[in-house]
Order: sequence, then C-alpha cells, then structure tokens
Amino acid sequence: MRLGKPTHRFLLIWTHLASLLFLTATVAAEPLRFALAPSIPSPMPQYEKVVENADSKVRKSITRYEKKIDDRSRARAWEGAISHLEEQTKLDIELLLPKSQLEFERNLALGNYELAYMTPIQFIAAQSSQQYQALVKRKAEPLRGLILVQKSDKATTLRDIENDNLGLPGLLHYSASILPRLSLQRLGFDLSYTLYESQEKVLNALLKGDVRSGSVSQYSYFSLSPKQQSELKILWETPGFSAYTMAAHPRMPFYSINKLQRALVNLSKKPEFKSLLEDLHALNGFEIARDKDWHDARQIDLDKLNHQIRLAPRTEP
Repeated sequence: MRLGKPTHRFLLIWTHLASLLFLTATVAAEPLRFALAPSIPSPMPQYEKVVENADSKVRKSITRYEKKIDDRSRARAWEGAISHLEEQTKLDIELLLPKSQLEFERNLALGNYELAYMTPIQFIAAQSSQQYQALVKRKAEPLRGLILVQKSDKATTLRDIENDNLGLPGLLHYSASILPRLSLQRLGFDLSYTLYESQEKVLNALLKGDVRSGSVSQYSYFSLSPKQQSELKILWETPGFSAYTMAAHPRMPFYSINKLQRALVNLSKKPEFKSLLEDLHALNGFEIARDKDWHDARQIDLDKLNHQIRLAPRTEP
C-alpha cells in the first residue's frame, strides 16, 4: 500500500509530462514565420549596354542601358537563403512578404512573427512591445543616406544648397529620410524639405530639375542605370548607422536561435553563397548581434525630429 501512492503520483507526473511533450511537438510542427519589412531592398538590378547604329557611317550611334530581365527578385533571393537555413538547421521556415509597412508593423507589434528582418527603428519598437531579440546584422556594412544634385550643379558643400528645398521620400524612410535629417540637424543645418511619395519620385524630380537636391538611400542611387548615375553626383553622405536587424520573438527556443545564428554567420565562409549574399545586400556576410549594437538608433527622437521639420510647397502639380 505504501508503494501505491508514489506510483500513482509518478503516473500522474508522467501523464502531465507526456501532454507537455505532445503540445511542444505540435507547436514545433508549425513553421516559423519569417517576415521581411517592405523597406528591405531587392537585389541590385543589372544593366546591359546597348549601342544603336554602331556600324553605321551615316547615322549617329546611340548608347542606352537596358535593365536585364531575370528572376533576381527579393522573394527569390530570400527563398534561396531560407532553403539553406532549413537544410542547415532542420527548422521549417515560412517566408512572409507583407504588402505594406503598416501591415508589417502591426503584426510585429502583435508578435505574429517568430523571425523578422527590419530597420533599427522597427526593431526598437518591436523589442519594447514584444521583447524581440537581435540575432544577426550585416557585417561592416552600416546604413547611409545620400544627398544628390545634378552633375552640372556647381554645389560642392551643404552650404551651397542650404537655401534650397531638399527632396525627401516621406518622413519614415530610415536611410533616405530619418538618417539624413538627423545628421543635418546635428551639423546645425535647418533645411526646408519637399516631400515626395517615394525615392523614385525624388530621383525623377531631381533629374527633371523640379528640386535642386534630393535625399535617397545608397541602394536607391546605385540601383540607377549607369546613364542616370552619370547625370547625378553625390554632394554629401551621412555617417554610418547600425544596419538592419534580424530578430527573433522570445517564444523561439534558444537552441533554434543558436542554430540560425551559426548558419547565417557561416554563409560568408562558403564561396558558393557569394552571389546570394550580394542579393541580400550583405557583401561581408552576417555577424552575431547584440541589442546594444543599435545604441545610435535608440538616441533618435522621431517625434521631435518630425515636429521640427520645415516643409516647402511642391513645385510640381
């Protein structure tokens, strides 16, 4: 009789543990949802030089650049990365591509993603609301914004454009709007800004002469065709700021996080993944990140930065 009670207790404990194991296995069977912020850039486009009338002795030859049509899309690049991660970690990962920043940030705030790749500002908000943990970041590749003018413009310093309007792609683009405005403010420049819907609209306005200078990200400038780049020049660039963040929700098990970190860091050690890393804009690969790596982004007071902005009227209808 004395043995009966401990045995009964043991059976109860074992039944409870078995239930927990079944529950854990059921949860683990669900794929890990990995979302990309819509602002994460696509692979750099490739251009092919085309010369018309090259052999003609009568007609003038014309040089133009055509964008190569291929399948190097953002989705395909990250699907390739995820395929490798699944192979190395034995984890099931589902790639999600939210259609808008609002959709992405809403799901992030609700903790609907196990994994996410995002801007530093988004990471800080996600960490505050859901305790997301930084996993990796690009190695030795900080984010920068660029201020461009036309090639023929005589401006050589920021002082030359301080009385003109600077074209800006909205208020929330991290590299092309937040970083330039923050850096200019720290230097004591109080420029006025003309807002456009996107970086493409800023570049179009700049090339047409609707605005004297424009602010864009490095990616946006270097994704232009060689002809378009030849019509512009970089007047100024911001200091480097901490790169995009790949982060995990706290419900992710430690061993899964550890395996993902190792697999991502090891990508740069294998020559066959060089082109993949180029498409992911991580030329030097990834390195393990710590939350403190984004100390610079934590110093940004976005409300204050946006409140102090001086807006100028649009020059186009």
